Amino acid sequence: MIVRRDDGTSGERVWVLVGLQLYGTTVWLPVEPLPDPSGRQSALGVIPEAASASLRFDPQYIAYDFVVELPPNKPPVAVIRPAARILERVATALFGHTSIDYDGDIVYYRWTFPDTDPETTISSSIWHTFPAVGTYMIELTVTDSRGAQASTTLVVQVVQENHCGCGG
Repeated sequence: MIVRRDDGTSGERVWVLVGLQLYGTTVWLPVEPLPDPSGRQSALGVIPEAASASLRFDPQYIAYDFVVELPPNKPPVAVIRPAARILERVATALFGHTSIDYDGDIVYYRWTFPDTDPETTISSSIWHTFPAVGTYMIELTVTDSRGAQASTTLVVQVVQENHCGCGG
């Protein structure tokens, strides 16, 4: 689970909460990514209210024996895989599943089409209906588990539904 909060002083803070099963109960352990891998993090800060009312956190139970410093984050690589043929006014699947993060996981896919607002999902695929024949540019921005991003664009040609490309 990822929890975000802007506390109004130093900008947005992000916590990754890891759920562990302990005696039949889920215990959520917060982790806050280091903003600077060369620095040290002395405290987790204030954990924001989460969507789940069952989230409990008491900082007195956190003790630091040592600090693990993460290596520098490598940005992911964004890749769009289109359908073989895209028809006007027909829902078409587009895929970002071949996007990769070499040192983590991709957690967000932000798709931008010229005729709609951008849409951010956790799924690597999306369905989109192009309203008319023409050339369209699609943008995909992927975000990895440590906040690094990469974008790519793809120009697609949308054809008429009755155009089969068979020369007839």
